[in-house]
Amino acid sequence: MRRADTLHRYESRVNRLIDHIVNNLSGPLTLEEMAAVSSFSPFHLHRIFSTVMGETLAAFIRRVRIERAAVLLLWNPTRSVTDIAFACGFSSSQNLARAFTRHMGMPPGVYRRCRREEGCGLTPAGAGNDDNGKNGNAGGMGLWHGGDAAGASGHHLHLAHSLLERSATMDVRIEEMPRFHVAYLRHVGPYTEATIGPVWGRLMEWAGARGLLRPGVKTLGVSWDDPEVTPPEHCRYDACIVIAPGVEVDGGCATQEVGGGLYAVYRRPVACGQFTEAWNELFGQWLPTSGMQADDRPCFELYNDVMQAPPEGPWDVSICMPVRPL
Repeated sequence: MRRADTLHRYESRVNRLIDHIVNNLSGPLTLEEMAAVSSFSPFHLHRIFSTVMGETLAAFIRRVRIERAAVLLLWNPTRSVTDIAFACGFSSSQNLARAFTRHMGMPPGVYRRCRREEGCGLTPAGAGNDDNGKNGNAGGMGLWHGGDAAGASGHHLHLAHSLLERSATMDVRIEEMPRFHVAYLRHVGPYTEATIGPVWGRLMEWAGARGLLRPGVKTLGVSWDDPEVTPPEHCRYDACIVIAPGVEVDGGCATQEVGGGLYAVYRRPVACGQFTEAWNELFGQWLPTSGMQADDRPCFELYNDVMQAPPEGPWDVSICMPVRPL
């Protein structure tokens, strides 16, 4: 399959999902429902959507619901705010008012009166920002949205040719990965350097005391949860070191098998603070042009020779994403 054809299939899937969201704003829009509509894995849907759209799935749904409410407020002057809230997928007029005020800078009733009586031009307070207050447009991925503001077509995704050019320069290989027998320590909580770093420190101390830190040793980081789906305080991360079967494990460590099967392996130097960038490149630039789709198995980071890198990085990392043919 040609890379351009693959890109168009991803564009079609994302646009199909956008159509479904915009045409079903009054409903709950569950993860399982949206995954089925888009034919993306539920495990990876949020990451794929956010990396190719430049906006999280939750933020997109919230924004489109508010924008629909704004239109209904303006063109249906006798319709109650409560009725509009239900029509746009909010559970109450209070929930709509809170979300609307954050995004538009004023409550729904004030917005309706201002637009109809004064005709003032308004700039949404949250326009162009994602959940973290950072610029949330898709320009960084070479994407743009269609200019037709009517219905779902106003939100359609168009993948630019620059995406093909950028993905062509990435060193990504499709490999049959072995199953790694690892000892690991688990962190439960937010995925941040401040919280995950100490777990690695404990694992290295444990492995060093047992003579396991030899040249060529492989270590892995496994993120079991998507923080856009799982509350940060419940996200699980395992710091792992590959060991031989039969090695006795104690001191708070446990053993498990990681990997096995077909993976897209993106090898590159990664410094502190660059892991999200590396994952976004793999999901947002390479995957839509690859002829592959993400599979329902956990991703992991493989540190190829941690003994040769300075403790503070950068490290020789293989970003490993489970895949299957599109």
